Amino acid sequence: QPHFHVCKLCHSNPIPAIETMLRDVEIGFNVNMITPYVECTTRCPEMTADVMGYVLARSCAKPTTPNRAFLNQADANLSPWLVNLGEFVGRFYKKHPHTDLHGLLTVVTRRIHNEAVETAPQGGLPSTQAEYKGESLIRVILEALIEYMGGYFTVADMTSDQLHCLAGGPRLKSESIAIGKKEDSSRKEKTRQALFNTLVDLGLVPVLWYSLSQQRHHFLSEEFSEVHGGAGGLKLVGLLFDGNHECFLKLTEFLAQACARDKYTSLLP
Repeated sequence: QPHFHVCKLCHSNPIPAIETMLRDVEIGFNVNMITPYVECTTRCPEMTADVMGYVLARSCAKPTTPNRAFLNQADANLSPWLVNLGEFVGRFYKKHPHTDLHGLLTVVTRRIHNEAVETAPQGGLPSTQAEYKGESLIRVILEALIEYMGGYFTVADMTSDQLHCLAGGPRLKSESIAIGKKEDSSRKEKTRQALFNTLVDLGLVPVLWYSLSQQRHHFLSEEFSEVHGGAGGLKLVGLLFDGNHECFLKLTEFLAQACARDKYTSLLP
């Protein structure tokens, strides 16, 4: 029963134990340990869960460095530590929907929006393009929250039957993806509403829509192509554009499914 030992370690001073756990997750020595780590927090008190939320927000707010970059420029792929962190964040908040999301979502949205503002031309003058920093790739955290808390999973390689089910409604889509899996509907709705209410209460929905739209347009601009038109440039553009568009669609469909039509209409700019 490892969760009892984790609770004892986190009871008096939770930050060192949580930082050690996150360090192992980011290193990625064994990605199969992400789920057991989350399960170890099942019996932790709410104080420990709130501290975990603070440490996760602090981790997402750390500036990028050569050793901690969001994007691997050599092969134009997302850094493994970011993917692992995103999965851990999604699974943790699905397990603890009562944990405060304000800090984490504010940090993620701010980093996405700041890069959208930097890439936009100021005063009608063309902006001077520099090497893409990849700040907006923190959207991986947002996508993980939508997948695990919102129950909006995507399948890379669908069967013919699953593709046929996409023509149906939200219930048919979710059932075709989650074949053989039974989740507590009340718990699923609770986690979904926790994420939706936080996004709406903080006013992050229009900011995310605007920022993702601006970046999507920027990735196809001539200025971006001139700077990143070398070796591997096409793969980089594909990764950024497709990933950004996928995040935009996930956010939009999640909002449409999480609330009534009148509420969704009021969110539109």
